[in-house]
Amino acid sequence: EVIQNSKEVLSLLQEKNSAFKPVLAIIQAGDDNLMQEINQNLAEEAGLNITHICLPPDSREDEIIDEILKINEDTRVHGLALQISENSFTNKVLNALKPEKDVDGLTDVNLGKLVRGDAHECFVSPVARAVIEILEKSGVNLDGKKILVIGAHGSLEAALQCLFQRKGSMTMSSQWTTPQLQS
Repeated sequence: EVIQNSKEVLSLLQEKNSAFKPVLAIIQAGDDNLMQEINQNLAEEAGLNITHICLPPDSREDEIIDEILKINEDTRVHGLALQISENSFTNKVLNALKPEKDVDGLTDVNLGKLVRGDAHECFVSPVARAVIEILEKSGVNLDGKKILVIGAHGSLEAALQCLFQRKGSMTMSSQWTTPQLQS
């Protein structure tokens, strides 16, 4: 359904401007080729072109930022996703992204707008949106529910908590390794 909706939106955009060719850049610093293949297939199915920048797994912060800055200035690229190790998601790396190209809603600007209630003016984590959408389509009324978010951290955790709270839920979060999780 998401892919079909994306195809329809892209088709409408291309009807208005036949020269429009949407491009998503993915900067990968690691060996997760399965994730890259999945992204490639989904993007092609939706009608996006992909630019894949593959960096060594041990890339330094400044090397990742250099690639981000190049993509920021490339007017042919409309969105940028990062497939980098968890410890590479530093403040400097995340905020090197132009907020308007940040398709994962990771930058301080996008996350800040979401927290302030301006979700229509920013990119919101597609994972967080998908969680909410799946629950709502399953018939779950989130208003008044107590929700425990397990295993999410950083921007994703903040986005999930914010979206759940907007739906009237009370949220808590925990890591998988928390000893008291079972109780």
